[in-house]
Amino acid sequence: MLADKLKAADDKVDSKNYSGVTHEFFGMAIIVPLAKEAHAYAADELKKAFKK
Repeated sequence: MLADKLKAADDKVDSKNYSGVTHEFFGMAIIVPLAKEAHAYAADELKKAFKK
């Protein structure tokens, strides 16, 4: 819903869903391997955004 609202306000939105994990998986990289992938994705997207 947040992405839809941002898009409606003409903001650029890039999102990625991670199936099979809980809502708070991002902070659990020690025990949830997909969290490390999510960290890398977020870092790459932030780097791209700040280069503009």
